Amino acid sequence: MIFRLNEIFILTILQAVPAAPKLFPLSSCWSSQMSDAPVAVGCLAKDFLPESINFSWSYQNQSAVSATDLKIFPTLMSGSTYTATSQVTLPANDVFEGQDSYLVCKTRHTKGNKEVRVPLPEHKTGSGCTCCTCPACEVGGPSVLLFPPNPKDTLTLSRIPKITCKVIDEKLNNGTFQVVSALPVAHQDWLNGVVYTCRVDNKELPFPEKKTISHPKGDKKKPEVYVFAPHIEELKHKDTVSLTCLVNNFFPREVVVEWRCNNQDCEENYSTTPTIKENDTFFVYSKLTVRKSKWQENNSYTCTVLHEALPNQHTERTVSASPELIPDENCAETKDGELDGLWTTISIFITLFLLSVCYSATVTLFKVKWIFSSVMELKQPMIPDYRNMMGQGA
Repeated sequence: MIFRLNEIFILTILQAVPAAPKLFPLSSCWSSQMSDAPVAVGCLAKDFLPESINFSWSYQNQSAVSATDLKIFPTLMSGSTYTATSQVTLPANDVFEGQDSYLVCKTRHTKGNKEVRVPLPEHKTGSGCTCCTCPACEVGGPSVLLFPPNPKDTLTLSRIPKITCKVIDEKLNNGTFQVVSALPVAHQDWLNGVVYTCRVDNKELPFPEKKTISHPKGDKKKPEVYVFAPHIEELKHKDTVSLTCLVNNFFPREVVVEWRCNNQDCEENYSTTPTIKENDTFFVYSKLTVRKSKWQENNSYTCTVLHEALPNQHTERTVSASPELIPDENCAETKDGELDGLWTTISIFITLFLLSVCYSATVTLFKVKWIFSSVMELKQPMIPDYRNMMGQGA
């Protein structure tokens, strides 16, 4: 059953199906000044159906506790299920001088047998009270989840925002079971921070569970929106191209990003990243993939952004394959051809230049050698022949 009371859900789940008991240990605080007093421990079984249940106890070494030390209290009905308690009373000397640190409480039931360890108190000399600490009990029952409205519902006046309360119980024999309650809310109530509470009453829970939710508070900041056309390399080598929309620097985090093609819903696929936090603001990317042929037909593509900080909560940016945005592929190929021809010319020029330098160096070398040889020949007659002169004098 679902009720609405001001801003509160009340979700009640009523079940009357057979169930095994849930066991809980019960321990007492024992005073050292009462050394002759017996020590009592107990075991609580609750939420079982049908009513019939049997208790038994054993020591740590698995030997049975005497029936004379046991006491079983009458079964009580609580709602549509039952609760029962069993108690063991032992002499203090047997507890503190024995080797056992716990007893084992066992139950037999048509929907399943259970057991739980019940710790015994420890004797501490000089302490006014000897107590034991029970292990943390496992709290069963359903899980309660509360979800905010869809951002598009809260930012579009023609839509109805709803808060969803979901109760999931994974312990039923027929698999996972869940109950969902949806509460319609006013757009401005949610955006203004009204607090909503979902309360769940269920026999599996020790007390009603409440979950609250509200719109995050903080200074609003409108997003900056940028749209990027496909890169020239993508246009040259791929059959599909990517258009990107960057929505940056906004708060709060709830935002909706959509694409339209020629002012109509796009048939092409697009994907948007989860909202990413950066310092005190958020940003997202959205990518639209289109066929290159459609892009080159000069179709227009619009990135539409919904955010509560925007005027009228809406803005958009459009991009198309105009000459100002996308260079022509033929022009790029012509430039590549011109560069190839220029490089060939430069290579030939460098080769001829190197050949010219080598030729000039070779010619110069031969000329220098010839001049040097001529000079040496001219200098030889000018050297006096002293042998002839000495012969004539004689």
